[in-house]
Amino acid sequence: MNTFLKAAAIAATTVVGAQAASAATLTLDFEGLTANQALTSVTVGTTTFNITTSVSEAILFDTLDNTTSDHVGDPDIIPAVQGENGVGGNVLILREDGSNPLANDRAGGGTITFTLASGPDLALIGASGIDDDTWNFAESFAGALGTLTLGGESETGTVSFLPSFMTVGSFFTIEYEGSGAIDSLVFDDGLTPVPVPAALPLMLAGLGGLGVMARRRKTRKS
Repeated sequence: MNTFLKAAAIAATTVVGAQAASAATLTLDFEGLTANQALTSVTVGTTTFNITTSVSEAILFDTLDNTTSDHVGDPDIIPAVQGENGVGGNVLILREDGSNPLANDRAGGGTITFTLASGPDLALIGASGIDDDTWNFAESFAGALGTLTLGGESETGTVSFLPSFMTVGSFFTIEYEGSGAIDSLVFDDGLTPVPVPAALPLMLAGLGGLGVMARRRKTRKS
């Protein structure tokens, strides 16, 4: 292969690779928010969700603060090793029934709904949690996304979902079958095109040159 043809082949290979796209992810880990208070909205990136519940109220339990989060009364949602599977710090629970002013989780389960109130579209693609229970995830248009099930107290784990993008007004739900806590939610904010490489002009010139050479050969044969 002559030098010109080699250059054209290299340029073509480079551009094929550049047609791929990368997805940007955003993680809502509830850090920086106040624990032990009703959580009615939350923002991830520039998207805001309103939060409602089927029972009780959604609050945050701070696994690092045993003065306000009642560590002694509820050790099952505290990871034995902070940071295991990324779990630690603030975790999302349904408040225990009754008059307990502390941030214990509700044994009877219930549903937390996140409704997209404003901002760009997002897709829920993953979550992490802690405790010996099950959480079912669903989205208003796509239906069931998946389930996270953990087998023992203080056990941590993660789950991943296929992207299903939500627009303003749509929502996703987390059904708590019993007690336990969600530590983080991971979102896909869409596809970000990879910039066109500098080799593109070379490829176009190479393809054009190949066409010219092919026509010359055809002319010579005829």
